[in-house]
Amino acid sequence: MITVVSNWAPAPFRKALIEYGVYMIKMNFTLNDMHNLERFDLIYYARFTPPLISKDLFTLNTIRLGHKVIYGLHMPLTIDHKVRPSHYVYDVAMITQAMIAKARGFRIHASNMTDYNIAKSLGLRPIYLPLGTDTTIFKCRDKPDIFTVIYASWPA
Repeated sequence: MITVVSNWAPAPFRKALIEYGVYMIKMNFTLNDMHNLERFDLIYYARFTPPLISKDLFTLNTIRLGHKVIYGLHMPLTIDHKVRPSHYVYDVAMITQAMIAKARGFRIHASNMTDYNIAKSLGLRPIYLPLGTDTTIFKCRDKPDIFTVIYASWPA
């Protein structure tokens, strides 16, 4: 049995992992709390936005757990179609943080192939695992032949 601690662990996901010998515990923690997590086999830290800048990543004391940490990108590493200056700032901030995570010894979890390829080209040692849906639990329902679509918008 492998024990994993994460700040992101929905109940159906934890239930599915048990079938594969993985026991996942959800715990709210920051990167600076990781020295208290040595008893676990793996630490999965899910990175969400906002905020754009992860202060924990910059203030993190050197830890010996780098090889046990997966830094999960639960948002795009870059914005594909940039139209605002803030999009360029986002790209620089996210790539810089991913590179800092790599320098700390963390593996990067990319949930799409675009991010995986970018991370791989930057030498970030990415792991590709798409966020998916368990089709044994969630199935399509029968749809009626006729249905109504309601669309609301602002008049142009």
